[in-house]
Amino acid sequence: MVEHAQKLGIDPDRIAVGGDSAGAGMAAGMVLHNRDAKGPAIALQLLIYPMLDNLHNTPSGPLRTTLFGTDKPRLMLGKCI
Repeated sequence: MVEHAQKLGIDPDRIAVGGDSAGAGMAAGMVLHNRDAKGPAIALQLLIYPMLDNLHNTPSGPLRTTLFGTDKPRLMLGKCI
């Protein structure tokens, strides 16, 4: 986008990324990759309920084994990611 900012009619100093759920995790990963690769600065990052930790290592984690369609095999799969 920055390379084609003029053609797109955008301000290259005001690039924003965002997403929700899995898309939010992907947006966060892209911003980190962009930072590490010394890419163009990202002015804004909007993450809506991102999955940023697949370990479920929280006090409420064991309580979620049957809530909202989660079950033990799915939680185990999340640990393998």
